[in-house]
Amino acid sequence: MTITYYVLAHKYKEDIFYDPTEINDETPFLEETKFALTRESAEKYIEENSLSDYTVMEIEVCPLCDKVEDDCWCGNQN
Repeated sequence: MTITYYVLAHKYKEDIFYDPTEINDETPFLEETKFALTRESAEKYIEENSLSDYTVMEIEVCPLCDKVEDDCWCGNQN
């Protein structure tokens, strides 16, 4: 079992994630990671802030070790 979060990824640079320093209180982001909880909230953030070079990317995180699925320490996949 994994948890899906959404992050803003740069369209033209590999592995560059946008980490907004000022987040609208109405946008449901996790404070520690700055990942959005829904695709819609991430897309809305891109639109509201004119971040045309960014897109929404899904990140699967293991709830036990809190690592992205490729780096999962416990093998808790699916």
